[in-house]
Amino acid sequence: MTLWNLLNAICFFIPVAGAISESRDAKTGLSGYALAIAVGVVLGMGCTWIMWSVGERIGASVKPYSHSRQERHLRILYVGAVVWLLAVAFLSRFVLLAVMHRF
Repeated sequence: MTLWNLLNAICFFIPVAGAISESRDAKTGLSGYALAIAVGVVLGMGCTWIMWSVGERIGASVKPYSHSRQERHLRILYVGAVVWLLAVAFLSRFVLLAVMHRF
């Protein structure tokens, strides 16, 4: 498993873990857990797809460059991925709070 795959897995599980946490805090019962986890899975899949496709495009665009320039671009990509993970955490919390409030 590469670091990129690990970051993508983390990107998927952040909304799912947030969904479990939000539904537990809201004390919504079994149906609330199911709804929150479904929303978390959809958010996780969408955010992971975005991250994966950006990584594929950047990876393909840096292939013609020298090895040192490729490393620079990929380091920037990894830093951007960590920033994206933080954004996913805030986005999932915002969406899940809205869903739990409606429920």
